[in-house]
Amino acid sequence: MIIHIPHADPTIPPDLRTQFILSDSELDAELLRSTDWFTDELFSTGGYPTVRYPVSRLVVDPERFEGDSSEPMSTVGRGVIYLCTTKRLPLRRPITLGERTALLERYYYPHHLRLADAVRLELTKSGKSLIVDAHSFPQFPWTVEPHSGADRPDFCIGTDPYHTPAPLAALARQFLSSNGYSVLENEPYGGSIVPMEFYQRDSSVTSIMIEVNRRTYMDEANGLRKPQFGRIQSIVAGALQLFSEFKS
Repeated sequence: MIIHIPHADPTIPPDLRTQFILSDSELDAELLRSTDWFTDELFSTGGYPTVRYPVSRLVVDPERFEGDSSEPMSTVGRGVIYLCTTKRLPLRRPITLGERTALLERYYYPHHLRLADAVRLELTKSGKSLIVDAHSFPQFPWTVEPHSGADRPDFCIGTDPYHTPAPLAALARQFLSSNGYSVLENEPYGGSIVPMEFYQRDSSVTSIMIEVNRRTYMDEANGLRKPQFGRIQSIVAGALQLFSEFKS
């Protein structure tokens, strides 16, 4: 089992800061909203192999399709390279084709190569691979989001019709609901990452996304942990243990 953590890091490399037109305080506020805070800690128990993205999603988002023509969020300025904030305001200056290529080569391609390498290693060892795509989400939807409903669950399970076994999704829903948490599948977010070389081609590569509502473990206004943080961490650990034992 591989833990994929794409959005936990708030780092903006200093040499890229000039691409962003926000003031320092505005950028800090955008990072507070955009970062999947503490998902690296919530999903770190168990010692499973982990692929963690090393910079902020505001730099390049590794969970978007590379080409804007294939990425639905590009229509609102949130493709693989964000142009707009969570409030649909301008985020960065226009970048050249050369700058776009450099960003992808510096961050996007190496990250996907690391994930694919981790999958290949698992396939070599055991003949199968499970990716757990680790995320968090805000209590209330961003302006830029297509899902505007404010009645959001404690957990969202993201599945792929080819790469997520239905019994695995059912196991996740049952475990979380039995512990008293509300859970929806593919709502408000759907899907789960699979490296393109395996996507829709190799059913021995499975994937499930776990999205944790930030209201359950942190104060979204200041970025601090709530007292319930340890409880959510133990719930995530329990889910990961079940996933690691799952026999498809």
